[in-house]
Amino acid sequence: MNKVYKGSYGELWSLKKVLRRFIWHDRIHAKVMYRMAVRTFGEGCVWNRFGF
Repeated sequence: MNKVYKGSYGELWSLKKVLRRFIWHDRIHAKVMYRMAVRTFGEGCVWNRFGF
């Protein structure tokens, strides 16, 4: 059974929710880093690995 824990502000957290949020958060950072690399080095120099 998936345990649920009460977090700050009364929000309920399960392991599944923590992992989903972690992956989503990393995806957002990857997008930002890709855009910064394109601005710095140019579109042709950066591999768009994730299809942003």
